[in-house]
Amino acid sequence: MTHSDLMQSILQVPWVLIDYQKWLDTHPPLKQDDYLFSESRIRFEPTDSDRLFLLDSITPTEVNGAPAIQWGPQSPPIATPFLNRQKLDALLGTLRQRPLLVELPFRSKITQTECDKFLNLGFGRFVFVPETLAEFESRVPATEIVRFPASPYEIVRNYWLNVGQLSVEVTATLDRSKDPSAFTTWLRMSHIKLLLGDTLDSFYRPSSPIARHRVMPGALYTRPTHSVSAESGTYIIDGPRINATAVGGRIFHRMLQKSVENGRPPETVDQVPWGQLIVGRARTDEDSAEWFLPPRPMSDGHFDDLCRAWNAALGALDNGSLEDGVASLGRFHWSFVRLHPFACANQSLAFALVNCVLRQYIGCGIPQLILDHLALRHTCVDYIRFFKRALVAWRTGATSPLERQRERIEKRQLLDRFISSLRSIDSEGEATSLMRNHPEAAHLALLTDT
Repeated sequence: MTHSDLMQSILQVPWVLIDYQKWLDTHPPLKQDDYLFSESRIRFEPTDSDRLFLLDSITPTEVNGAPAIQWGPQSPPIATPFLNRQKLDALLGTLRQRPLLVELPFRSKITQTECDKFLNLGFGRFVFVPETLAEFESRVPATEIVRFPASPYEIVRNYWLNVGQLSVEVTATLDRSKDPSAFTTWLRMSHIKLLLGDTLDSFYRPSSPIARHRVMPGALYTRPTHSVSAESGTYIIDGPRINATAVGGRIFHRMLQKSVENGRPPETVDQVPWGQLIVGRARTDEDSAEWFLPPRPMSDGHFDDLCRAWNAALGALDNGSLEDGVASLGRFHWSFVRLHPFACANQSLAFALVNCVLRQYIGCGIPQLILDHLALRHTCVDYIRFFKRALVAWRTGATSPLERQRERIEKRQLLDRFISSLRSIDSEGEATSLMRNHPEAAHLALLTDT
């Protein structure tokens, strides 16, 4: 290799991917998070340019002679043992002036370490960044990028940032003229932007288990699944597999199945294989469980179907046919989730694209719920029915972010109580009675059409 060739080779090095891999190596996945992010926990992290707002009701106090803070006269005090009373007063006084995060240690005259400890205690609880959240919300609503609506401070910052940037771009350039090849390239580019950000410096690690070991921005996950059957059951040797357990409990899923009445998905639709649901285990699993094995090899037929469904959705909605447009959009999501074209972030990307279309044509998107799990467990025809139910049940006419957030969190709480009640039930008869007594909750759970 000549010196000139070597120089050209250096110019071709994908430095951003090297930086991303270094970031992944130094930012291990959060062990306390489960795949569904069902635990209520602060995940949003402030950055230096964020303006901090302290809850007005916070006051300094003492507990057994040690400094503490208190929300109000009836709330229990929160100890701040890392600050003496003088420093606590100085910090609270500075926060009431709404400083930028980068200013906090300089204006309060306490150390960066002490500031960090206070923010670790109070950020998202009594210290907020409403201006930053309003900017993020203006790109994409917080309740439309999560499974179950909750506090926006529970969302990973770079995930929200990247989905927002991608959504703005997609909405501005909705295109129904791409051929399957160009459409596949567009999906791959969108996957890169979801993981790395529009400027390729906002790194995000998806929550799926495979992302602990394999994150490949924009690369199609072509690896096949290998499994073997033995007297003791089916064993998954290697390759892609998607957790398809009955989220919400067996009774819930039996009632979902009963509500649409059709059977398990066939392995082919329009002569194209779309994967299969199996009961099996890998060497590292404690027990057998339900797993979905995506179709491999991926063929032109798969991407033709994705492209056709996307274009059909936009075409129908352009022509004012909401029913046909929503059905095609549901078909697109069902196909994307089952194809599982990328190693990770498939549901995040698929639903971000779906919600871009919904916001453009009906004024709002919807939460992800467990729609991807239903896509893995049901036929396309039945899944479209669930998708339509979700749109009717979770659509909102709220005009302000606060109203939208409040309305959907209240619906989530109603849904949680209903699913908890279903979990304690042993028979379909009892479940039917519960549905009859709580029709709104049953609708939110996608068990009824209205």
